[in-house]
Amino acid sequence: MKVLLLEKIKRLGNVGDLVVVSSGFARNYLFLRKKALRLTNENEEKFKREKAKIEQVNEEKKSFFFPLGGINVNASWIKSATNN
Repeated sequence: MKVLLLEKIKRLGNVGDLVVVSSGFARNYLFLRKKALRLTNENEEKFKREKAKIEQVNEEKKSFFFPLGGINVNASWIKSATNN
């Protein structure tokens, strides 16, 4: 089944990519979580009109779930403190 991605999905594609996935994966995962649209002329036109809005929403989600912006925290002292 051909779908148009609304979010970046690991090992599948980025926002706006056209990908081919199994019907079950599309129905049971992508469509239910509103991560993709079935490829039709109507949906493709809708995506083109709302692409900027979709990308903005994805950036807001990303900044909400990853507020530190990829900063790595070294917590090795926790392990050594509990072992003593």
